[in-house]
Amino acid sequence: MTDQHGQEVDVDLVDGAEAFDAWRITRFLDGKSGARPSVEELRTACVHLSELGELREIRAGRWYALPDH
Repeated sequence: MTDQHGQEVDVDLVDGAEAFDAWRITRFLDGKSGARPSVEELRTACVHLSELGELREIRAGRWYALPDH
């Protein structure tokens, strides 16, 4: 997939949803940001965002997707 700026976004199909994990976020950020959060920090952020309803947790603690709305 590519985003609106033409950057490649790596996702997998998990239970029919375009899903990502913390490792894929790390790969996406490589070379694009001065920030270097760890995979664990990104995983924690994904869990938090899923609790807020900003992400859907496809598989607990591992796979996430954008909300349906």
